[in-house]
Amino acid sequence: MTAENESPAKQRKPFPWKSSIGGVLLVGLAAGVIVAEPALKSITTETATFEAPVADVPSADTLLSCAATPALVNTDATTDSQFTADTTEQTTGVSVGVLSDAGSRIPGVSITSLAEQSALDGSGESSATATAKHLTQRIPEKQATQLLSSGEDGTTNVVGKNLSDSRESFAKLAAQSLGNQPTMISGMRTTLSKDGDLAGFSSAPCMAPSYDQWLVGASTATENTSILTIANPSDSPATVSVSVYGSTDEEPQVGTLDRLVIAPGAQYSMLVGGIVPNDPAVSLRVQSQGGAVSASIQQSALRGLVPAGIDTISSGVGASTDTVVPFVWVQSAAATKSLTSGAEGRAGTELLVSVPGAAAATVKAVATDASGTKHTIEIPNALPGGRTSAVSLDSLPAGSYSIRVSANRSIVAGARTVRGDSVTRAHDSAFIAAGERLSQRQLVTLPEGGNPYVLLSTDDAAASVSLRSLGSDGTLGQAITHKIAANSTLMVDTKLFESSRSFVLDTSGGAVYGGGLSVSGKTGVTAFTIQPSSSATQGIPVILP
Repeated sequence: MTAENESPAKQRKPFPWKSSIGGVLLVGLAAGVIVAEPALKSITTETATFEAPVADVPSADTLLSCAATPALVNTDATTDSQFTADTTEQTTGVSVGVLSDAGSRIPGVSITSLAEQSALDGSGESSATATAKHLTQRIPEKQATQLLSSGEDGTTNVVGKNLSDSRESFAKLAAQSLGNQPTMISGMRTTLSKDGDLAGFSSAPCMAPSYDQWLVGASTATENTSILTIANPSDSPATVSVSVYGSTDEEPQVGTLDRLVIAPGAQYSMLVGGIVPNDPAVSLRVQSQGGAVSASIQQSALRGLVPAGIDTISSGVGASTDTVVPFVWVQSAAATKSLTSGAEGRAGTELLVSVPGAAAATVKAVATDASGTKHTIEIPNALPGGRTSAVSLDSLPAGSYSIRVSANRSIVAGARTVRGDSVTRAHDSAFIAAGERLSQRQLVTLPEGGNPYVLLSTDDAAASVSLRSLGSDGTLGQAITHKIAANSTLMVDTKLFESSRSFVLDTSGGAVYGGGLSVSGKTGVTAFTIQPSSSATQGIPVILP
């Protein structure tokens, strides 16, 4: 793939963002029956059979959490006024895409910064006051609960809107439900820094909060900095436990992260190196009770004074015996060799596999390139239980791959990509998590400021896909359809979307997995996993006594 030259960025200017949002919360109701005593005399002993009624439950706002702009670790030390480790040329922001209902109504969308929590028990004061910014006008609730199958003219017409916000903090996106159905929304945090210790290209999809999530591939080795952030966008306190899976026999010092309480609307950050120091391959499992949370890791590297990569590690699919890492890019062997020379920890492109259980796992991996050709990845030994292992992918020919990983025990997987051609010049890295099977329809928002690519792949059955761009005027473009053979891939040319950074992706047939990768300048690279949409709200059967 080729990289474009970027014009100099103005200081911390926002991209021409286009926006989105998503998430669902269900509340169940129970019904009871009181029968007067005289009525009991007329009841027979015969059994009556009838279908349980279905109670329609209103859908709450769809919630997504968007990671913060990568930032240096706070210190009180002063520096020479002629030198700063921080960036002086940075563009950052959140881009969002949102779809209407069948009646062309755009739901209300808001974004709110999450406060920094100063105490581990959730009782500390926050450093910011949460104020929601409305990106679109909220529809009155009485009207919003009406389910429309068409517009006022009798036609069904789904439209959309591109939204943006330039804030740098961890944020909550909220999208109003229409007709008691969850809104289809997506968001992407993108940061492009031209200089400073965190120079590089970083992106992170806005994620739905979860009670159980995995973050694969952090490094606390020399020259690396890893910062874990856990955010609670819900209205309830969250009690969080973090499990650590390193690559060495050193016992992690989990400490207060065993029962960490995070207040509603707050987020808490800490250095992963404080839990498991000097480890080149670390995975974290974040579990929550009470409120659902969103977790991410800011991963960066500095080789002497040379920036060596910045990205955000987002959560992926949970433990399974069969999983897919949807997009891994391998650069030329010559370029990678120059980067790995003398590197501490790790420096090349790698497949990262965690084995949650105590027993070792026999793991097999097959990489399928953009033309459908398969390459077996050599993993000669069983991977140890309770550990994270890094498998080099530098022997693969240069190109783009989807990697299917299977094992005799449950595993969690991800990958790390590198881009650059000299150890003495700035280079970059990108992390991507294994992904879930895509749903029938999802809205995808691409990173801003680079040249994005999308790779779709199938498993044992063929599938069909359809893509429609979301234009600046809110209309959906003409459908671009493709058929993907079983166990094959499809590289999507996003230039067909012109200036649009959001598109609707429909799938049918067999399972489809998707990932994206974007490049900027000579060395910038970032990757992300395409998230399936939230499932439609369903009625809840009510069993009467």
